[in-house]
Amino acid sequence: MYFKSISYTLFAFFFFGILIGNAQNSNSNSFRDSTHQLSPGFLPVYIAKTGQHNFYPLKYNLIDTHMVEVNHFSPLIRSENIYQTLGSLEQAHQTMLFQYKRNMGFQRITFPFPLTFKTQDNLNVYELSTAYTKVGYFYGLPNEHMLDLVFAKKIRDGVFSLDLYAATNEGYFVHQASKVLSGDVQYRYATKNGRYGLRASYILNRINNQENGGLQDVQQFIDHQLPDNKGYVVNIPNGLTHIQTHDINFQHFVSLYPKKSTYAGYITHNAHFQKINSSYFDYLDTTLQFQIYTFESDTTADSLSCYKIVNSIQWSNYSPMQLVSDANSYVYLAAGIMHEFFEDQRVRSHFHTFTPFLRANLKLFNFMDIFGTFSYSFGGYTNNDAIAKIRGEWLFRRNINLKVGGHVNVYRVSPDYNFSHFSSNHFAWDWEWGKQNIVDLGADLTYKNYRVEGNLYLLDHFVLFGPEYTPIQVQKFTRVVQLSLYAPIRYKNFGSTFNVMLQNSSSDSIRVPLFAGKTSVYYIFNIFKKKLKFQLGVDLMYNTTYYAPAYLPALYSFYHQENEMIGNYWFLDLYATVRISRIYFFARVGNLLSPVQTYRMFTTPYYPTVDHLFTVGINWRFHD
Repeated sequence: MYFKSISYTLFAFFFFGILIGNAQNSNSNSFRDSTHQLSPGFLPVYIAKTGQHNFYPLKYNLIDTHMVEVNHFSPLIRSENIYQTLGSLEQAHQTMLFQYKRNMGFQRITFPFPLTFKTQDNLNVYELSTAYTKVGYFYGLPNEHMLDLVFAKKIRDGVFSLDLYAATNEGYFVHQASKVLSGDVQYRYATKNGRYGLRASYILNRINNQENGGLQDVQQFIDHQLPDNKGYVVNIPNGLTHIQTHDINFQHFVSLYPKKSTYAGYITHNAHFQKINSSYFDYLDTTLQFQIYTFESDTTADSLSCYKIVNSIQWSNYSPMQLVSDANSYVYLAAGIMHEFFEDQRVRSHFHTFTPFLRANLKLFNFMDIFGTFSYSFGGYTNNDAIAKIRGEWLFRRNINLKVGGHVNVYRVSPDYNFSHFSSNHFAWDWEWGKQNIVDLGADLTYKNYRVEGNLYLLDHFVLFGPEYTPIQVQKFTRVVQLSLYAPIRYKNFGSTFNVMLQNSSSDSIRVPLFAGKTSVYYIFNIFKKKLKFQLGVDLMYNTTYYAPAYLPALYSFYHQENEMIGNYWFLDLYATVRISRIYFFARVGNLLSPVQTYRMFTTPYYPTVDHLFTVGINWRFHD
């Protein structure tokens, strides 16, 4: 009922939205690319990313309408993402490539769904002539449903958009069902002269998962002793997770100059409200070997309820809706202050934080770009936190996108609040950590769509969850070195995408695979005088052995472990896609090599990926 009610409601919404959009078609020209002529067959749609407080002028790109990636219906299986999972696409996941990214502000908890949960810093904004709609539906055996919907419509001088992902999965093993709903609604408006504008958005993230803690006897599964995967005993047969976040943001700006006076810039105000509710329930089975809880009790019903109110005001010499300039040189500057109020409603604690910030973007001689931000916090949990980031790009040849870049990110920040203050039925700590001192150094070379990148992380007093399910601060200075290559090769109807990375960590507490890679290889056949296109391809993923972090549902977190090594096995998927006009049909068969690799298909300890996954889907895009 959960999935069906969402499907019926949204189908009706989009059906009538499409009718209205077609009835109100505009003949206005797209100002982005004059090479795409307007016609009933194609109206170009452009997309850009915008920030919440740290926004820069917008850079729009033509939306991808090729059939190459359409079969990668989940972000987790896309070529550019190498992630460890719990064996199900809708459950917790984290990247195998060590990363540390932090923007200014307070963070209560980082949920382990980075590719599923939306935030205000990664929303899409659209530029279009009339309307754009994308509808995707995917069905996987034994009983998995996924719905992916995008609708954007131009309304006079504004653009309304809705982006939604919903999924249900009964799971492949005992007590593994999941339900996910993540979506955003957004409206963007500006006056014709650009002197005033606003952007309002709402994000809903919701997840209901049965958390089974993985298999109790991994070797039993590797030996395939049981004919039915539902027969294997799991570590947590009663765990339930519910997470729901509400995120509302309102941004508006006004220029400071009258029509005939000297330019004085813009004032932008941003108001943000975020509400988090989460709960974890488990009925304890004392007969099981897997006992993680530190207190004696028959059941656990842990909950979190908190909210955050953020206001920022800033001056800038550009507006949040301004396009990147084509001038040979320019200077974009911004300065402001952000106020945060946080309250944990369950334990009745609250605090205020003030964060002044600066931002700049310089373009020199038409080939050099420099970006920089700096922020420093006063008061509250993040008192004396400081973040400084600078990036430079040197463009050698514009026609082939040949450029060299580099960045230096310096963090002196508190760990997530969850590491310092936590209270539940079975876990409790109230600790004060020293500041984490983290430096991220990187250099990259880009040629067309190829990219080679090297990164060096220097970590001092880094905080993570240790093997005893409690936070630890790594006292040893740690160095993580990385080299990665992303190469999408295209030659006529043949194509392949290579994404490979090498890593090394100097600390036993931060484990990474020495090598991890993913490749997609395909060929496209033109049939019926190119009226129909057929794509046949394979996806292959591999990583070397390492002590991959395990997952603990009661803490919503991955943690360091030294009992199970994961890796040295190949994950092979076969897929086929058919394109007829704007409609794409595809089928995918996953984990074809699991029988010949003794069923050791794990990316996270205790959580196998079932063999022979089968998914079929349809993706339909309307460009006008």
